[in-house]
Amino acid sequence: MGAIERLSAAGFLVELVPPDMIGITPVERLSDAQRQWITTHRDTLLAELKAANDSTLTWQVFIDCCVDLGASADEVAAMFRQQDVDDVCTVPASQIHLHASTIVEAIKRKRPHDEPVTGKVLCSILPRYAAESTASTSSG
Repeated sequence: MGAIERLSAAGFLVELVPPDMIGITPVERLSDAQRQWITTHRDTLLAELKAANDSTLTWQVFIDCCVDLGASADEVAAMFRQQDVDDVCTVPASQIHLHASTIVEAIKRKRPHDEPVTGKVLCSILPRYAAESTASTSSG
């Protein structure tokens, strides 16, 4: 579980406050231990928040989250049109896990009980993001 997901699961909204600050609400609910954890993991939180603002990475984080919750990448990708992908990419990073949980539950309800979970992302459904992802992977 990523740093943002950990805080989101505890009921906090985590957002990037430009240029390099972390916004957490409701701040008054943070315990001393949570405040210390945030201080210790500040760089990780900032990196996740900044990456989440990149739509290609947001989609990949969403796919990865869905896979972690028990869906295949193919099942997730098959549920989205390009406009839906664009919408997912505008979701605040702190809400990705919630959206992924909703999608995975829908997939599980539709899935035959004996169907195995396998597959890769269907890049044909996501041409713009697939191209950007391939370009950034090959250049890195």
